[in-house]
Amino acid sequence: MVAPPAPTYLGPAAHTSSGDNKPIHRIVIHCTVSPTKAGGARDIAKYFRSKGAGGSAHYVVDPGEVVQVVKDSVIAWHAPPNGHSLGVELCDLMTGGDDRWDDPQHRAMVTRTAELVAQLCLAYGVPVRRLSVADLKAGHEGICGHVDVAQAFRQSSHWDPGPGFPWKRFMGQVETFVAQMQGQKPLTGKPPTLWLQGARKPRWTRELKHLLNASGDVGRLHETGTFDKDLRAALVRYRRLHKIRPYRPGVAGSKVWRSLGWRW
Repeated sequence: MVAPPAPTYLGPAAHTSSGDNKPIHRIVIHCTVSPTKAGGARDIAKYFRSKGAGGSAHYVVDPGEVVQVVKDSVIAWHAPPNGHSLGVELCDLMTGGDDRWDDPQHRAMVTRTAELVAQLCLAYGVPVRRLSVADLKAGHEGICGHVDVAQAFRQSSHWDPGPGFPWKRFMGQVETFVAQMQGQKPLTGKPPTLWLQGARKPRWTRELKHLLNASGDVGRLHETGTFDKDLRAALVRYRRLHKIRPYRPGVAGSKVWRSLGWRW
């Protein structure tokens, strides 16, 4: 575990709920519907402190700064049901093409957010795992968007951070920051071929399970470093679905890794 982050605190927000927000089970990514610019986080923080604000969040991020509006132990109004979750707002208008996430301002903001989320995951023991709607309904812990919470619990209708949000890049950055904070080098290069009897690479096996979970094609695997029968069965299903021959063996070779988005 590491200490929680200590960004600029400009709270308190006008609207929060009573009760203890800890333990933290999920971190929810939002967009503010405001310009992506330096100083944008302070503008939103000021809005959240006003009585006219319709909600609140724990953190707001722009390309140059992270601002905290609600303390982590306090329940903010960001994605109901709000308890035991942290709301992280990115300054984005939610308009324009998906390629806006590749411009320098958005890239800087996403990287800053990934570093913040990595700190929060380590501080509160939240798994670095992208949660699906099914995961949320099942009570799993991890990272998701407001849209996922809205679809899972039907208590709001928001769709941020939008379909163009670079989830794969963002989650990769979170994992890299976590590894750096833990003093462990992130996995790079060409992955090894893994199979049921021959896998002696726990970090690569854990990464394979994480990527398969993120694909949404094989159900939910426990992200341990053991190559178990569930992983073998998942690989058989994945290979058939994506027509990666041969279908029968549960083997993760170069074709599988590339299909899952790994590049070397």
